Amino acid sequence: MNMVILFRHLNQPLEDVVSWALEMMNDLIDSYNSLFNQQQLSPGTSDVESAQLVLSIQLLLGSIRVVTEMPTFRQFGCQIP
Repeated sequence: MNMVILFRHLNQPLEDVVSWALEMMNDLIDSYNSLFNQQQLSPGTSDVESAQLVLSIQLLLGSIRVVTEMPTFRQFGCQIP
């Protein structure tokens, strides 16, 4: 999250960071769907792992939300050479 904010402030391309975030989100969702299907077949399997996956998805989405809400450091009067 901090790296994206810095990249945006320095007017650097974000394609690599965005593709990494999409990859992470897809992997987390695939893992959750796989675990959900396992739980359907055999109830009681790894509720802790499911909760950890949900938390990871929430953290990644929250980071993306914060990045989109804060355009640059310039709004706070910060100057980076």
